[in-house]
Amino acid sequence: MTLEKLKEIISLREEVGYTKLLTITKDKTVYCKEDELEVFLNFITENWNSSEFTFITFEIEFLRGIVEILEKESISVDEENNPAAEVKKNIEKKYPKKKFSVYDKIIGIEVENKEEFGKFTIYNIEKNMNILEKEIEENIDKKIDISTQLKERIQSIKEYKYIIRVEVETREPEIAFKLAEEEYKNFFNMLFIEDFKAIFMYIKPLKVVIASESECDNVIGRVAIAKNQLAYRDQKTELTRKKNYMIEKRDKKLENLWRIISNENLNEYERVIANSIKWLGEAIQEKDIATSFLKAMIVLEGILKEPTEKKGITKNICNRTAVILKQEYTILNIVAQMRKLYSLRCDIAHKGRSKIDNKDRVTLINYVKKVLITLTTDNTYKNIQDMKELVKKLKKECKNNKLK
Repeated sequence: MTLEKLKEIISLREEVGYTKLLTITKDKTVYCKEDELEVFLNFITENWNSSEFTFITFEIEFLRGIVEILEKESISVDEENNPAAEVKKNIEKKYPKKKFSVYDKIIGIEVENKEEFGKFTIYNIEKNMNILEKEIEENIDKKIDISTQLKERIQSIKEYKYIIRVEVETREPEIAFKLAEEEYKNFFNMLFIEDFKAIFMYIKPLKVVIASESECDNVIGRVAIAKNQLAYRDQKTELTRKKNYMIEKRDKKLENLWRIISNENLNEYERVIANSIKWLGEAIQEKDIATSFLKAMIVLEGILKEPTEKKGITKNICNRTAVILKQEYTILNIVAQMRKLYSLRCDIAHKGRSKIDNKDRVTLINYVKKVLITLTTDNTYKNIQDMKELVKKLKKECKNNKLK
């Protein structure tokens, strides 16, 4: 929307046919033509969608910025053509990115002292009582008054035995909460992938236990702390897990997968791997065997199938899986097994088959897990930058192994 168009629909005084948008100051209010209101609100929303702000903050600051441009005596060419870009740039300057430490109370995870999983840390509060006090002291300016109610809420996080911490970078505490929530989903997905061995009972004592057999309501006391900023929010979530999963010994082969979900600067190839981690984690946690199976196969398709491929999909998925896993299995055995599994996938998707043997589900999930490990640890693949490079390499591998 150009500045000329904005001048047509925005007014700084009350007029007939205009509706009030926002009072900027005591003496300044923004109005919009009633028949252009939806267009203007869509304009704000479009610009907000690509930002890192809550809508309320962005709307207020965006309107203030538009008013400043409308009131300018000298307007630049860029501002005339695209005033929104200048306004967004100024908003970002006003709200610079900060690193937020986000702490959540958590149910169903037990650690002896503290455990680190990539960028995530789980603390046993009894043995780490001074964590929050130190964090607040380091990050909150002592001149800032923290209300008694807020202090009580921060203190209440200690009522739970365990907390989980993650650090995110963004512009507002509310967005920090949102980003942390996504990070925690990654954490659970990755933890289930690490623990998945298709074994349902352990004899040795547990090191980490995730959730319980029954559904539990977890009222998370969510605290976000950054330099001179402190926020608190209650959020009710549900942690539903079919079984108790546990980890006795960390799997070093998965370190690169932990690194990927802990890194924000990913290339195209790593972003696909990160998305695959999400799907595989969901597949492992899915109660319905057929749905679990389908989600696991989607991971392989997302990594190994070219977007434009229309023919030979079954053959290509099976052959490419086989050459990736050739160090651990016989290629022809993998091809045969994958053909059977992919046939089941087609039965689910196209024929409505709802019953799948759990052995097939376990086999497929283990294959997918090992594919992800190989693609992020083997020197042949781990430095790849994009998916075209991967597919090209896999085609060459298939040819070298006489798979057609």
